Amino acid sequence: MYYKALHCLPSHYMILHASHHMAKQRITITIDSDLIRRLRFRQASKIKKTRKSVSLSQMIDEILKKGL
Repeated sequence: MYYKALHCLPSHYMILHASHHMAKQRITITIDSDLIRRLRFRQASKIKKTRKSVSLSQMIDEILKKGL
């Protein structure tokens, strides 16, 4: 097991816990309002495209996976 701190915003960090079994974990992060607006736009676009429910958490998870 290891812990990794990722720099999210100038004064905010989130801690990810990783092990052999990657389980979902609830965390609290602070996100700039402009980024929330952009995430919500992508969320709405994906909902229209797939005609399925897509949570904000799913969008953040998807974008982080692509970016990391």
